Amino acid sequence: MHCATRIMCFGSSDAARAQKWSSPAIIKAMRRHGIPWNDTAQFCINGHFITAYATSQPERKQRFCNTCGAENIDACPHCGTTFEGAIHNATMGGMSVAAFTPSTTPPPFCRECGAALPWTRQRLQAAADLTDLQQSLTDDEKALLKKSLDDLIRDTPQTTVAALRLKQFGAKAGKSALDGFRSILISVVSETAKKILFPAP
Repeated sequence: MHCATRIMCFGSSDAARAQKWSSPAIIKAMRRHGIPWNDTAQFCINGHFITAYATSQPERKQRFCNTCGAENIDACPHCGTTFEGAIHNATMGGMSVAAFTPSTTPPPFCRECGAALPWTRQRLQAAADLTDLQQSLTDDEKALLKKSLDDLIRDTPQTTVAALRLKQFGAKAGKSALDGFRSILISVVSETAKKILFPAP
């Protein structure tokens, strides 16, 4: 069977095992015995991708981002859970495949404690600051829009309402405002909000 990408061929049982076992001692044993495991990813606090091999190839880690100069992190600042990077020892049709990186996009939330990660908080703050700059919106509209921002990055019952509200107020503020919100939020909004706000052409 031909697969367009390796991640599509990666078995679900392999993925579950790779996510479950993550302590250094267990990872060492898994590497030795050829069992699937997740490497560690590193991002800067603004969300720029640095490496997906922070555990197996620590020389790839950097203290600061070469794109924006911000500090780099490889774990949730709140609880210390590492970010999932490359998957090693995966199999396809019973045959081993080379290590690969499922995604270079930073996760919006910590998979363990649920906290919004630094790049998510910064984008929410930037969107709030952009809201305050919109002279065509009333103070009440600005307050309502800023209150809705958090629902844009989570799939909740209020996500559709929040997305439609941003679309409505953004239209009132003008195209430059909508373009600004798109630039700030597109990498962190939920799929539900993205389909409403930034539909594919």
